[in-house]
Amino acid sequence: MNHKVEYQEFPVLKSKSFPYFIYQPPKDNSLALFHPHWHEQIIELIYMAEGEAKFQIDGQTFHAVEGDIFIIRENLIHAGEAINETPDYYAILFNRELLINPELLDYYDNIPLINPLSPPIVLKPTDANYRIFIEPLQGIIREYNEQKVGYAIAIKAYIFVITTELARLYSSEDKPTRSMEADKQNIKLLNQIIHYVEKHYHEKITLEEIASIANMSSSHFCRIFKKATGGTFTEFVNKFRIKKSEKLLDDHSLTITEISDAVGFCNINYFGRLFRRYKNCTPMQYRHRQ
Repeated sequence: MNHKVEYQEFPVLKSKSFPYFIYQPPKDNSLALFHPHWHEQIIELIYMAEGEAKFQIDGQTFHAVEGDIFIIRENLIHAGEAINETPDYYAILFNRELLINPELLDYYDNIPLINPLSPPIVLKPTDANYRIFIEPLQGIIREYNEQKVGYAIAIKAYIFVITTELARLYSSEDKPTRSMEADKQNIKLLNQIIHYVEKHYHEKITLEEIASIANMSSSHFCRIFKKATGGTFTEFVNKFRIKKSEKLLDDHSLTITEISDAVGFCNINYFGRLFRRYKNCTPMQYRHRQ
């Protein structure tokens, strides 16, 4: 249902009872929060509780600070990086179609609850509609943290309020445009490329090889990839490899050189430089954390 890769292990939201998921990142001092991905039928809300981050959403870059609310609708490619240290944020994901009982649509036929949405990507505390969403979001976070009796039902109720407000404020009945269809095709293409990287990250991957798979010139592929993800293809591959190396570093039977080779870096010094860039420490320091 939703595209997911190993670095961001969100569950598939199949439960009709509680079709949502809440994620809070661990304080691991990592600059890489999540790599480019998207969700086909899932909306994601990100609330910045503390700290700063750089988000790339739908090809745009945003400086996220405390109090910001990000609304990431279905099929928007998004990625995130910390600026100084891992920020404190909450990601709330939910499936509108599973959340809403079809019988309710007969009573609320004047509110297109599952129509396409065109919300702003970010709401700041000074924006007009901010208060409408911050109150149920804070309710979700409170219930999630306290986990009192019935907290799961309470969270679902708050998400239903958010879903209704999104429909009231940002519902769109526009038919798909040529540009929207092109975006869908690009997402399908990027899906294919990301799966290829997942399978072959430990091998040498060249830009020419990937462009050939995409049936594009190298320059055109680079433009498409950067527009969609906010970063270069090389950055994506390097970040993916660094993430894979984290798990291997917990295996003390492997040397740093062996791990470097296992994740596709042919030069251990290059591996060390990239690891420090994305994790704020050396591979050896990461291995002996805690």
